[in-house]
Amino acid sequence: MRLFSSWRIRTKLMALLAVCVLGLLLTNFLGYRTLAELKIKGPRYERIAQGKDLISDVIPPPENIIEAYLVVLEMLETTDKDQLRYLKTYGDNLLSSYNTRHEYWKSHLPQATADEQAMYDLLITKSYTSAMRFFTDRDQQFIPAVMSGDVSSARLIANGLLRNSYNRHKTQIEEVTKQAQTLNQAEEDTAVHIIAVRNRWLSLLVPTLIALAIVVGLALARSIAMRLAASAGMLSSTSLQMAATVEQQEITAMHQAAAVNETATTMDELDTSFRQTADNVAESTTGLQHSLADMARLREKMETIGEQLVALSEQTDQIGVIISVVGDLANQTNMLALNAAVEAARAGEHGKGFAVVSAEIRKLADESKRSAQRVGAIVEEIRRATSSTVMATEDSAKALSSVSATLQSASDSAHQTLLNVQQQALAVRQVTAAMQSLDAGARETANGLSQTRDGVDSLRRTADDLKRLV
Repeated sequence: MRLFSSWRIRTKLMALLAVCVLGLLLTNFLGYRTLAELKIKGPRYERIAQGKDLISDVIPPPENIIEAYLVVLEMLETTDKDQLRYLKTYGDNLLSSYNTRHEYWKSHLPQATADEQAMYDLLITKSYTSAMRFFTDRDQQFIPAVMSGDVSSARLIANGLLRNSYNRHKTQIEEVTKQAQTLNQAEEDTAVHIIAVRNRWLSLLVPTLIALAIVVGLALARSIAMRLAASAGMLSSTSLQMAATVEQQEITAMHQAAAVNETATTMDELDTSFRQTADNVAESTTGLQHSLADMARLREKMETIGEQLVALSEQTDQIGVIISVVGDLANQTNMLALNAAVEAARAGEHGKGFAVVSAEIRKLADESKRSAQRVGAIVEEIRRATSSTVMATEDSAKALSSVSATLQSASDSAHQTLLNVQQQALAVRQVTAAMQSLDAGARETANGLSQTRDGVDSLRRTADDLKRLV
């Protein structure tokens, strides 16, 4: 095997052609020897024909009724009832065999030529008529006579009707035999002529085929070798280009895998950052919601203070009314004290005590008036302060409403931001998973390209080996 593996393809093709030619010669020789041995009149044929002739000489064929006639003659020579019954049964079997073979030859005997038709009529029609006449006379006349013990009548029938039918059948069968031998001899002569002609054709055709096979084989070997050489060259060049391309693709795939890995790491970091942002936004949202609750409570307190200040303003107005009434009382008291002083002066000595009281009342009235004025001033300041406070409270309530609206908007924005951040974090995780899958695919691609490079190297080595073999 190592010796053959070092041969060039052209040498192998030539060796294959030589083996084919040798096989063709050997086949022709064996075929010629087989035909020579099995041909008509050949040694094998002669032995087969000799065996058939021997069987024909020893055993009469079923189409010949000679054995049935011999059974009739044997029945004339015995008086044993058992033997007679045995011979009768044997004769019936001969009739059955005759009918079976007759039906066979009736459907299988050829009738293509006039000679074959004549032999067919003689065997199937004429000899059959004689045989059926023999068997009919035997069964209807001879058998009843011999079985009843009338040997003389049976002998007359056997030597008369049965012998005549047998002799006619015998003559017809002998003629059939002659015609069959003549037809067989013609077939043998035709077969010998065909074999001789075909042997001559084989003796001319085989060398021609061998020469043609050699010429075609050489041409094919040269063409195959040239095509293989060209294909090997193209295969080697293509494998080199493929190797360079695969190597570049492998480098690119490795860079891509590294870039994808870095991107995946960045996406992981971004996912962590988004999660932290989501947590911060969630905390901010919670703080804003608490601030909104505090602002709502503060606004309620401011509204309560405003209501109390309005009530205080109303009470201050009432105090102002009372102070006005006190001022009027002080004026009236002062007038009464003045009138009392005038009357005390008119009374003289008797009115001095009343004058003192009157003076004291005037003092008290003046003090009450001054106190009422001071209280009035204080009440006015309280009224102004209350008004300012109410206005400030209303402004604060408005400011608180604006701040609450702003905080509510900020809370809504923070909530929406939280949802957006969560969606972005989910998207980042999905991108991270995709990048990880892409990273695995890139690594598998790089591994596959490495295996492809090994395959291309093997292909290049095979192409080089093929170029050397060609």
